[in-house]
Amino acid sequence: GEIRRVARGFYARPKISPVLGALSVSAPKVALAAARALGTELTISGAEAVNRLGLSTQVPTQTVYWSNGPRRNIRVGKQTIVFRPRRFLVRADSPAGPVIAALMYLGRKGLTGEMVEKLTRDLPASVKEELRLHIPKLPSWMEKPLLRICE
Repeated sequence: GEIRRVARGFYARPKISPVLGALSVSAPKVALAAARALGTELTISGAEAVNRLGLSTQVPTQTVYWSNGPRRNIRVGKQTIVFRPRRFLVRADSPAGPVIAALMYLGRKGLTGEMVEKLTRDLPASVKEELRLHIPKLPSWMEKPLLRICE
């Protein structure tokens, strides 16, 4: 029966650990709840996507999501979740979303041949098929690298 305020306008029932006590809600869960409440879609930021795909070892220090809604910050404890507007999104729950976010973040000059080869080796066929469907909607410079990845 105990409900705790996570952030302004967001409440949760905390999970209780026998060792640690009440556990805080993760930033991704708050971000997804905020997106549902605002009626927007979101995806992880390009920096986070690059790290998750193993294209860089740098870990982003700030929790940033790209959204089709307005710019917004949500304070969760000592952490701030940032929503930044983006023109083209592939949702976070889509397997192709992180790949497209990573390519947008890296840009034409930041994407190397080694990165393309790594994605070609590591991505499953289902993700490659979904990427192929998105090629016509993406910036033209992404066509060649994505076609190489989808081979």
